[in-house]
Amino acid sequence: APTTNQVSNIIKDTSLVVTIGVADLMSQAYTAGSQTFLPMDMLVLAGILYLIVYFILTQVLVRWEANVQRRRS
Repeated sequence: APTTNQVSNIIKDTSLVVTIGVADLMSQAYTAGSQTFLPMDMLVLAGILYLIVYFILTQVLVRWEANVQRRRS
């Protein structure tokens, strides 16, 4: 079973996910920023949303890894 670090690195290093996901997120933030005249606020919000999603995913994987290790013991 892959460890949390391996899965985490796969997610961060997958160029397709990064290219599509982050580019789309930033594009949406830029569009929202141009409509609200608050571009920096929208870009910061997009960054915070990315961090929240990544943090939640990391926590789920840590718990999954602990569960797998308990079952092996």
